[in-house]
Amino acid sequence: MAGIYLHIPFCRKACHYCNFHFSTNLTYIDRMIEAMLLETKQAANRPIVNQIDSIYFGGGTPSVLEPSNIRRFLVLINQRYDINSDAEITLEVNPEDITLKYCEEIVMAGVNRVSMGIQSFFDHDLSFMNRAHNADQGRMAIEHIRAVGIESLCVDLMFGLVDSDMDQWKANLEQIVSYAPEHISCYNLTIEEQTAFHKWQEQGKIQSLKENIQFDQFMLGHDLLSAGGYDHYEISNFCKPGLHSRHNTNYWAHGDYLGIGPGAHSYFDGVRYWNCSNNMQYIKHMEESSLKQEKEELSEADVYNETIMLGLRQAKGVAKSRINSFSTDIVNHFYKLTNEMTSKGVVLDIADSVRITTQNWYLSDHISSKLFFD
Repeated sequence: MAGIYLHIPFCRKACHYCNFHFSTNLTYIDRMIEAMLLETKQAANRPIVNQIDSIYFGGGTPSVLEPSNIRRFLVLINQRYDINSDAEITLEVNPEDITLKYCEEIVMAGVNRVSMGIQSFFDHDLSFMNRAHNADQGRMAIEHIRAVGIESLCVDLMFGLVDSDMDQWKANLEQIVSYAPEHISCYNLTIEEQTAFHKWQEQGKIQSLKENIQFDQFMLGHDLLSAGGYDHYEISNFCKPGLHSRHNTNYWAHGDYLGIGPGAHSYFDGVRYWNCSNNMQYIKHMEESSLKQEKEELSEADVYNETIMLGLRQAKGVAKSRINSFSTDIVNHFYKLTNEMTSKGVVLDIADSVRITTQNWYLSDHISSKLFFD
């Protein structure tokens, strides 16, 4: 199976933690839409050999688009690509854009899954992050989404905020469980370069929450959501049984995917491609029918390292049958190190998989790096 990702590079405000590619200048959004529609047409000639099982509007904030434009993309994609009849079609939204009418129209356009960035149910958190919505708007948006019959809802929450405590994080978790979304993503705040938070950190105005508190919040999320009937299937993601994100799971499995829009990445048969990350250059390229892409052919070591990094972030871990498909040097390297980690209780070797123990899962990136092959 394969997926299509459409990067909508616009936001109404710049969140203080975000370093994704976006612009708050919406004056040229119509030109961007036309450019992306043109790339969508042209990209149908690229070598996607599998059926499309997921379509994902990400960003940025895709809900800045009018539903009529979402429909234009989906009509075109259905004309040009082989789309499964039950494909997962996700729209990322922010609460400030959500009205009952908007929800009705995106359903009519073909959206069947919504991923909403609520982040917190506390106004002081939202203000600190420079979010464009307040807590009441978040709650109302959930009600609107449910009112139109959308049965696949993902809600994002953020923990590890610089001034947060366990009681507040628990309240956020209990609030979201009360709404019973099918999917919950819990992201740990990381202070990235080229963000307001990074600038403030360098100026000594803020500092990251202590590691032990971040770990405690991670484990509270695991315990409380697991008790609430959610499967903790990836380090940041929880779902009701069987309702994982098909689009993201395809990424983690090294499946093929097509990226449309500025900064979007594609991956086919071990080769990664990406578009330029400058909005106006991207528009100019498309208006001149001269899209310029960079590409990288992954080495066997690259594929192995990504398999380790993405696999150990998942509860099911890395399949040994997948590891055994690599060259002898890599296979020997993997088993030598994982046998040592198993003896220390860092990873579990069960049947066909190697996975990180729950208590060490929070350190998956660090553990993965020790297994990388140079």
